[in-house]
Amino acid sequence: MLKFVTDAVRWLIDALTDAMLALVDHYAKRPTFRIAIADSNAVLDALGNPIGRLIGAVEPLQWQPQDLPARLAGASIDIELPRSWTWRRSLPPIASENVAYLNTFVSHQIERISPWRFCDVYYRVISRPIANDPAKLAVEVGIVPKQYVDAVLGAVRPLGGRVELVTSPEPDRETLRISVGAQADRLRRHLRRATEIALAVSVLLLAGWSGAIQWRMAELQTALVDLDRTIADRKAAIAASRSATDSGGAALLRTKRAARPYVVELLDALSAALPDHAFLIDFRFEKDEIRISGISTRAPELVATLERSGRFADVKFISATTRLDDGRADHFQLQMRADARAVP
Repeated sequence: MLKFVTDAVRWLIDALTDAMLALVDHYAKRPTFRIAIADSNAVLDALGNPIGRLIGAVEPLQWQPQDLPARLAGASIDIELPRSWTWRRSLPPIASENVAYLNTFVSHQIERISPWRFCDVYYRVISRPIANDPAKLAVEVGIVPKQYVDAVLGAVRPLGGRVELVTSPEPDRETLRISVGAQADRLRRHLRRATEIALAVSVLLLAGWSGAIQWRMAELQTALVDLDRTIADRKAAIAASRSATDSGGAALLRTKRAARPYVVELLDALSAALPDHAFLIDFRFEKDEIRISGISTRAPELVATLERSGRFADVKFISATTRLDDGRADHFQLQMRADARAVP
């Protein structure tokens, strides 16, 4: 498991480094020159015009004209190789999830498929999804023996620019480009180091942020426990206070209840006491007094009837009765006091 994580991190760092190198190359705006080895090491500008060449049978090779290095310093230089100098071989497909191990896989295959040792070649790995099997990658490796190009590289590398070995165009084949410049190597090392530091700092910040969140959650959990305990204590105190005052409070409520019956019970008592010839229209209960109004065919008998019920006292008319328009009944208004002891 640890090896898998280590390889995955290494692959991530390599991928980020390659991406940053691509951005640097894209925005650097360096002039580009080409050295055609097949054309006697002719040096060509971006338009293909010859501007000089490398000459000599032994190292170090010499620039012609002699001021050519000043023009090439810091530029991007493509060294165009003859096809016969490049070995390109297809390797067995690999699963897409094993892309992190691709370079390790290729490094072990180079000595098997070529007559050179791994340390004696420059190489480039090209991988692409297989059309009918996206879960696998087709892998191709391009190999250039160092002995073929070291003489030219010995003259080009001190210029400090980006240097790439480039294969001659071939039908139906992607052009192979292998970065070999000293500046590219230095830049790759610097960018890789910066990427490693940035990832390490990110991991530390993430760990610190996660730790701070967990600490805050623990602090909130402790506060919740304390709050629950405080609420429980207050509930217990309130319950004890209610228990201590229950007898006095309940007695007071019972006293009030006995003195002032509920309105619903008064209505029930009034409905039971009124005779069938009386109909209630309005009911009011204020300050222990009851006022009612209604219609009855024998209104004068109501006072005696309500008092005989034993549930009401001090029953009296508060206004004269009035005959309805049809003459069949009278409208009455009565005032009385409820006897709380007589109301169930």
